Amino acid sequence: MIDACVHSLPNGRFRMWYKDEAKGSHTYAADSDDLYNWEFVGPVITDFPHEGPNVFNYKDSYWMIIDKWSGQAVYQSSDCEKWVLNNTILNKPGIRKDDGTIGLHADVHVQGDNAYIFYFTHPERTESLNETSYESKRTSIQAAKLDFVNGKLICDRNASFELSLKYESAQQC
Repeated sequence: MIDACVHSLPNGRFRMWYKDEAKGSHTYAADSDDLYNWEFVGPVITDFPHEGPNVFNYKDSYWMIIDKWSGQAVYQSSDCEKWVLNNTILNKPGIRKDDGTIGLHADVHVQGDNAYIFYFTHPERTESLNETSYESKRTSIQAAKLDFVNGKLICDRNASFELSLKYESAQQC
């Protein structure tokens, strides 16, 4: 099990979503009241193999993004129980420096009315490269703004945006 993400549920409990490589590289979940003791929930997203489930709350919905190795699949939920495929983002190369490939393994930061997605690319990786070469392993971190338009979570990775991250003190759980 890898790529764990923890988010609070509407009922106050916590859920951890993770990739289970032994079970088809699908997303599974476990719940906890105290972040120490966990109860297995079971499979959550099994449409296709993937990794990196990440859950966040934005625009009155819960969202899960997963890296399907051909962009990021975006799922939407009202309760963190039933997930519906909403869109695929970062599946086409961008035009910024080092952003000319699909976006991989993303995370999202929500700040007020804005959501920003952080992802990486391997700008020099090609099929013909030796997988241990520097060019194959070089990684570039990218950021883009997410928008909610006509019921879809979208990302124009080429659009200009201003990013001003602010420190907010953590709340006690």
